[in-house]
Amino acid sequence: MRRPYLVVGFFVALTVLFTVIASGAGTSDTFIYIPLVNVPPDIVVTSDQLYVDIVGGGLHLVGELRNASEVNQGLLRAVVTLTQNDQIVHTASAFAMLTPLRPDERSPFDIGLGTPPNFDDYTLAATGSETDSEPLDDFALLSTNTFTETNHLQAVVGELRNDMSSNARFVVAVGTFYDNNGDIWRADQNTTMLQVLAPGQRSPFKLAAVEPDEIASYVVEPRGFPTTVQADADLTIVTSAATIQDETLLVSGQVRNDGSDLANDVRVVISLYSSSGHILNADFVQMNTLAAGAVQPFEVTFSHGWQGYDHFELQTQGYR
Repeated sequence: MRRPYLVVGFFVALTVLFTVIASGAGTSDTFIYIPLVNVPPDIVVTSDQLYVDIVGGGLHLVGELRNASEVNQGLLRAVVTLTQNDQIVHTASAFAMLTPLRPDERSPFDIGLGTPPNFDDYTLAATGSETDSEPLDDFALLSTNTFTETNHLQAVVGELRNDMSSNARFVVAVGTFYDNNGDIWRADQNTTMLQVLAPGQRSPFKLAAVEPDEIASYVVEPRGFPTTVQADADLTIVTSAATIQDETLLVSGQVRNDGSDLANDVRVVISLYSSSGHILNADFVQMNTLAAGAVQPFEVTFSHGWQGYDHFELQTQGYR
């Protein structure tokens, strides 16, 4: 299959509706053609491949965009065009998981194609725009741990610390997984388990990639946004304990609202550590609301990734 990394030609700025007959399918397939606008000449696709998500289902196209220009680029998007006998049958797109990108930085993308019409080739192009914005990535990656959750799923659990001078919100960890050839294999992104991080505060995150046997290496990169939002400090863990039951580790306890008002979006984050302080696994319990003075139990079961566990830490968060 040819995989052209740049599409050359004229691209209209209007959205055009196409109705085509998928060759060999015998059914009509209606789709929206995605026009390519703001096509920077120096945003390139460095690697790409199709894969079937054997866990979530559907066909995907994963790849990496590299900013080969001399300025920051934002609003980055990868656009794929599927063709059958040189006729366009489907288009789809996805934003880069990291944005903006500094010169020579790369970001993964993952385009979900679902069950597309029959096609025999595809082309890829990138869109974006020059920006003066700087990536907000002043977060320290303290440690990570990988383990296999199932035969088809590898987990990466890590911990980020906010090294900004302000609170941070919507802090995202982006994982790019590579095969033995150094080509992108899979990609994933997820927010930290604590939704707001004060300066110096740390929080775990969890990423996953299918078909772990093909993964040779990975990198994790953060992004976040400064915020004036303050998380509630009037939540207290009143009891906690960890017990091993058969092949699982069970962490349980109780959290109390010591404030005078209802606490919203309450969660308890549980982090497991080795004796050296490296994170092994993490999870959280979402409680939504907790009335003033109320006590509520929580419980988390770790079936994988807890071996070598030495101690655990609990963090609470909510909002008034």
